[in-house]
Amino acid sequence: TMSKKVNNDVKVAFDLGGIFSSMTGEGENAQFKLEVYNVTDNALTEIGTYKNIYNVNGYLINQGGEFIPRFSGAKVALNARRGENRNFLNNTILYVYENTIPISFFVENGVNAIPYTIRYVGSDNLPIMEKSETISVGDALTHATIALSDNFKSQSKYIDIVFTDYDLGTLRFNVVKPVKLTDEAQRIYWYNSWGGISFMDFCGDRTEERKVKNTTYQESVLNYYDDKVNEKDFIYDKQNEITVKLTTHNIQKDAQWHLFDLQQSRTAWTYVNGEKYRILVSDLTINTTSVNDIYTATIEYTYSLGVNC
Repeated sequence: TMSKKVNNDVKVAFDLGGIFSSMTGEGENAQFKLEVYNVTDNALTEIGTYKNIYNVNGYLINQGGEFIPRFSGAKVALNARRGENRNFLNNTILYVYENTIPISFFVENGVNAIPYTIRYVGSDNLPIMEKSETISVGDALTHATIALSDNFKSQSKYIDIVFTDYDLGTLRFNVVKPVKLTDEAQRIYWYNSWGGISFMDFCGDRTEERKVKNTTYQESVLNYYDDKVNEKDFIYDKQNEITVKLTTHNIQKDAQWHLFDLQQSRTAWTYVNGEKYRILVSDLTINTTSVNDIYTATIEYTYSLGVNC
């Protein structure tokens, strides 16, 4: 319950964002109902009841708006509108190297499935192969994974995810070439500014720095003449900090907005030998190249729990 005492004809405002966020898990959607009343001279008057209020823990980035606008049926939970108009759902250039595409949706009550078509597109911009599938949805915010064919992906320049219902449009991914560009490609996942799951496949350089912080204690020097080892400081505890730098392949200008979203995210993770690790992204650097409008980007992160890496 929140309340304010005011004089007549004074505008009243409440900040509900912090309350909603504290009751909404990362990558989840929470529904709230508001009941608003006015009390004058001990007389209670109902102003209104609002049942269908939904919250996800997003953030402001890339001119993505202050809230998710109303939609009919379903909406892709991805803020990718910034960039040159490309007649796709995403103006921001997205890349894929691995054989899966994570994707998230907001859905209305009653929507149980979202049909789509995977279209593998060659360098001549003609379809190589198309396959229709359906994603089952249940929650108001649903996370899904689309599996790709390694064979057809290797022949493609683009992969289009075509949504035939709910006026969603087509989501286009640029395939990172060559197919065996690196043996150490690493995918970073994060909850994006609209609450969905985003990813970036880093196919460039990777460096890892391991630092250990020792907490020590000292023994008395009174046993100096009896000890056979020259020693005074002993380790009480060791704290490992692993700092990783990942660099992208060559990317176009309109791909950097996707990385800005990653930099701002509060929840990011990666997998090491099949185990999931939360990471803390601390730095993003956009580097120019000798080719006009071609860039590389480097992120730096530490592991939230690095002792088991």
